[in-house]
Amino acid sequence: MELTLKMHDVEMTIKKEYDDTAIDEMYQMFAALLISATYSQTQIDNYIIEKAEELREDEDEVEDSND
Repeated sequence: MELTLKMHDVEMTIKKEYDDTAIDEMYQMFAALLISATYSQTQIDNYIIEKAEELREDEDEVEDSND
């Protein structure tokens, strides 16, 4: 399995010798690519926090509409 990110004519690839990966390992590979493309771990973490808040709000809206 491999993940590749191309940005500004630069291509970064992470390869694994096997395809059976857990979601946390896939996330670590993806995050490593983002960091190699100039994002910081803090930016990634902040995005995840914001996305989690959005998902929670959406979930709350669905629960409220079911009441």
